[in-house]
Amino acid sequence: MRQAKSVYFGGDITEARDCDYSSSKELGLTCPFCSNAVFLTRGYHRTLRGKPNFVEPFFSHYDGMGSDCENRSLTKAGKDEVEKIKKEARNQRLKLYNAYLWRMLTEDISVIQSDVTYCQSAFKTLVGSSRYESFCENAKKRLKSRGLQEVFDSMQEFVVSSEAMRERDKIGFLKGEHYFDLVDLKFHRLVCEEVRLYLMSDSAKPLFSKFITLSFIREIQRAYAGETPSDVAPLFLEGFALVEKDLDLFLRHAGRTLFALPWIELITKFAKMPKTKNIGFSKKL
Repeated sequence: MRQAKSVYFGGDITEARDCDYSSSKELGLTCPFCSNAVFLTRGYHRTLRGKPNFVEPFFSHYDGMGSDCENRSLTKAGKDEVEKIKKEARNQRLKLYNAYLWRMLTEDISVIQSDVTYCQSAFKTLVGSSRYESFCENAKKRLKSRGLQEVFDSMQEFVVSSEAMRERDKIGFLKGEHYFDLVDLKFHRLVCEEVRLYLMSDSAKPLFSKFITLSFIREIQRAYAGETPSDVAPLFLEGFALVEKDLDLFLRHAGRTLFALPWIELITKFAKMPKTKNIGFSKKL
């Protein structure tokens, strides 16, 4: 089979060609049809009827399991079932965003929610509420553009580069850098895009305003090697003046803030939280 269900990382479907042995162990892979565990089989070259042929990577069942699942995966009903699983996984993640997104965004101990609330209030006082709200609206429009995807592209290129291990802390990545050595980057990008769409919704407006403040704090911490200076007011004013004139700069701030978070680990963690009442955004992605 070319597809398997990831138990640990959001219950979504993953492709065999996107996995290696390390990432497949982290995904908790099961068959989408029989729910039994599967494992990744490496792609290989073979000669078929005298011609060289490459067999792409695929998922295999353990002995005695899933005898009919491969055939089932090739039928229209099987493909429809896989799409249904993908949709259900997206909706489950949406429920997590409704209940826990702000906690996800501020999960690491270097930024606590009370600090963001205080800084947001101070931010509005420093620049003026009307000016700040105007910037929020312009920033939201800019986030709807292709620009953020280009930021994600550059971030993805970075985390797979040879210099990434020693440089990550300098651009604001959280501790636990091995996350990006094991993670399925395709799924990580998918979650980043889902969160972007969530932040664009009208009912997420208060959260988006706090996200802007958070992105400023992240950039200040990046400049100060992970620490937050005691007097951030001058830095806020300086930073705000820059991004107000150059929204592409804000896009880079926002993109780094979103991409640097270990989303798959966060989804796995918060999926185990007690059920809470959904608040705010409820439209399906």
